[in-house]
Amino acid sequence: MDVAEKLLREFDEINSYARHVMILASGWYAFFITSNLVGTGVVMRIGSGKAPLGLGMLRLVGIVFAVVNVLSIVATILVLRYYASVRDRLRGVSSALNQVAAESGGDAGCDSFLMKSPFPYRLHWWLTFFATISLILILGFWIAALMAPARLGLL
Repeated sequence: MDVAEKLLREFDEINSYARHVMILASGWYAFFITSNLVGTGVVMRIGSGKAPLGLGMLRLVGIVFAVVNVLSIVATILVLRYYASVRDRLRGVSSALNQVAAESGGDAGCDSFLMKSPFPYRLHWWLTFFATISLILILGFWIAALMAPARLGLL
């Protein structure tokens, strides 16, 4: 296996893995938003007096979801950093592929010297950015529910 084949293989594997991470992150985010909505329903039920669990359970549910939201925000920031490292690595591999193609007269398995990654970095960045913003807003709800449950009509 020559250098160009190794670089093309690495290029494909990085793109495949990055797409897989995005699918997993999107699924995790959808599950997490759904669980937050269920938690909100539990809190509203406790606050309405239909569930005789009281303020202690309200605080417990609020604390659990607030902590999990903080961890989720950290996780989405780590995913953003991962996307940046993928983008940088793909640029390096693409540059090396273009150099190999140029040195071999343009026939190194590359379509052109301007080979670009199919990894949609900007799309992934914006999706993850908005996911982080929504998690911060949800965290704000949980903090408000813990600090002043009566203001939210929870007691």
